[in-house]
Amino acid sequence: MEPWFVFDASEAIKKMNGLRERYPGRCLLPFAKREDNDDVACFDRAYPGKAMIAHDFASPGWEHHSTLDSFYAWVRKAVEDMIEFDSLEDEEQVSTK
Repeated sequence: MEPWFVFDASEAIKKMNGLRERYPGRCLLPFAKREDNDDVACFDRAYPGKAMIAHDFASPGWEHHSTLDSFYAWVRKAVEDMIEFDSLEDEEQVSTK
C-alpha cells in the first residue's frame, strides 16, 4: 500500500522500542510507516479502539499527528494515500517526458 508499508513483527518491535525512547510518556504499538516521511501508524493506549498517526522524531509533545476512529479508518486513509501517491508518480513521469 505504497507509500505505507506494514511492519513485520521484528520491524514493529524495533520501531516500538525507538518510539518508547523518544516518547517515554506514550505507550505506542506501531503497525505501519510511510516511506516518504516519518509518519507511523500506531495503536495508542491513551486512545483505545482508535488508530493514530505519530510523526516520529518530532519533539516530545509534537509527535501526535492525528487520531483515526479505528484501524479500518486507517486502512481507508492508507488506500486514499496510495491513490494520491500513484497519481503523483504518474504526473512526475509525464512531466519528465
